[in-house]
Amino acid sequence: MQKSYIANLNDIIFSGNPDEVETDAYSVARADLGLLAKEVNIALPRAGDNLTRYHLEDIAARIKKALAIKSD
Repeated sequence: MQKSYIANLNDIIFSGNPDEVETDAYSVARADLGLLAKEVNIALPRAGDNLTRYHLEDIAARIKKALAIKSD
């Protein structure tokens, strides 16, 4: 579910529609990805098992990639 949510935020950011980039939906999506990145970084050291750690690392990488591409 978390990966789907991030994918949906990416869809908003990467819509390719210039009109959508100028909306608050775009701003909220970017802001939410930034907040999620902070929460994931806090949770990573507390991951109790390898699967949870792998999941959080994957989410962190997806968010980092999305924010890096769009901030060019």
